[in-house]
Amino acid sequence: MASADQHVCKPCSRGETVSSGYSWCSDCEEILCDVCDKSHRVNKLTLSHNLTEIGELPFIPKETVINFRLCGNHPEKIVDFYCAFHDVVCCQTCIAKSHRACQQVKVIDDVSGGIKSSALVEDASKAVSSLLKTFQSVIENRNNNKESVFLKEPIIKTSIAKLKQDLLQHVESLEKSLLSELSKLKSDAVSQLDTDLAETKSMSKSWQKIKQELDFNIEHGSNNQLFRLVQHLKNKISDEETKLQDNLTRTMNLDLEYFVKEDLCTIISSHCKVNIANHHCGISHISQLHLNAQFVPAVLSFTQAKSIDLSLFGTRTISGIEIIADRLLLCHFNAGKILVYKNDDTFIKEKCIEIKPYQISKMPNESQVAVTTHESSTILIIDSESLDSIRMINTKKSYTAVETLDHAFIVGGDHVLDIISFDGSVNRSFIVPHLDESLIRYIRKRQDDTLLFTNSYNLYCIRVIDGSTVFEYSSTTEARGIAEDQYGNIYVADKKQKNIHRLAPDGAFIDIVLTEDDGIGIPIALHFSVDYSKLYIGMQQHKMLAVFKCK
Repeated sequence: MASADQHVCKPCSRGETVSSGYSWCSDCEEILCDVCDKSHRVNKLTLSHNLTEIGELPFIPKETVINFRLCGNHPEKIVDFYCAFHDVVCCQTCIAKSHRACQQVKVIDDVSGGIKSSALVEDASKAVSSLLKTFQSVIENRNNNKESVFLKEPIIKTSIAKLKQDLLQHVESLEKSLLSELSKLKSDAVSQLDTDLAETKSMSKSWQKIKQELDFNIEHGSNNQLFRLVQHLKNKISDEETKLQDNLTRTMNLDLEYFVKEDLCTIISSHCKVNIANHHCGISHISQLHLNAQFVPAVLSFTQAKSIDLSLFGTRTISGIEIIADRLLLCHFNAGKILVYKNDDTFIKEKCIEIKPYQISKMPNESQVAVTTHESSTILIIDSESLDSIRMINTKKSYTAVETLDHAFIVGGDHVLDIISFDGSVNRSFIVPHLDESLIRYIRKRQDDTLLFTNSYNLYCIRVIDGSTVFEYSSTTEARGIAEDQYGNIYVADKKQKNIHRLAPDGAFIDIVLTEDDGIGIPIALHFSVDYSKLYIGMQQHKMLAVFKCK
């Protein structure tokens, strides 16, 4: 535990007074004496600060979180805000430059209340613990390896000494063998040379006598005698020259040589080395920090409210929901009708339209709505008040899903996801994953440049600018309606599982927020009220429109 005697009160120190530390304020990140502690607890500005007696702390932090309060992009500004959509902390300047369109920007003090029990803190804590565990394993490994290196040195020295002794013994043995071989070869060579000398001297002596006889006859003999001698010598000389030439071709000079195929030092060096052998330490680290983990500053809780009774119109499927001002517009697909209710759930009217409505989306001026059907290549524009038809847009493709932009529609259908103008012409087609596998059911444009859509099975998020995938959520079986709350959390209806999945803004799973046990039947369409106080759920073949209060 930290000792108060080792610390002094910071506020008192600034007033040139020395007082013993009593408590630690984690918000101010400084030590207080008992007097300043009492003042801190009653001052309006510091009432909410977290104070802990020094004796209860394991230590006093040397590096404090206050160092993180300044914005990395604007160092002169304090980070006081959190954008849930982008999952970043930011300053006032950041908001003006990069988060002007984000509705999920909150003051950090307002959203940090549940941080200690959040999945993000748990995730970070596990990740730090895992890092420390791995670091400890590396430290133990390095120490053990170091000890092993010290132990190996004398073993290798002994091996080198033994090698030296073996080499010396081998060299001594080799020396004896070579000297013996040298002596034998010398004797053989000398013996051969002595034989050659004796034979050659004998031949030379014989021809010396022949030379004397020839010289004598040349000087004192008769012509007759000299002629006979020369004729005789001519044949003998020819035979002797032939024999001599034959002997000379086979006569070799003998020489004693000493040679080594390779330099002995090179041989020994190439076969005897000391080096460092690298073996993997065997330690691995599996990250416990999930990069898609995000702090969800707040999540809505849902309580079942009074459902809207649709039994007057028979069993029906509500496939599309739109809210304009204080009115709720429902697509009754089976009957080919639009139903209108007030926001207090009071029925206003119903009207048959020219197509079987599947989805509905309000136009920019909200006086009109666009209605789709998967039975024809048309989009019907109707008056949002009277429900009268205004015009029929003929499209080249059949679209079921629709989301209205300022000057165009984003529409989806059987293997297609397009941006089309208000006259029905295709401006751009997206090339996105699994587009050729199913029907695009629901679309929702987000506040940034991304788009959510379901393709009968899963939920996808892509960038509008190029169609590149941001994330894919594949835990649904038959994904249908999509909604977003004020925090940017995503809700997707699963028709087959009969539940509602809640995801963080980055697509990470949070929870199953509603199930069949909550009375949602087979969910198809989702829509929050304008103030996010209610969630409406349209169901398949059901007599009710489920309504849940949000808090």
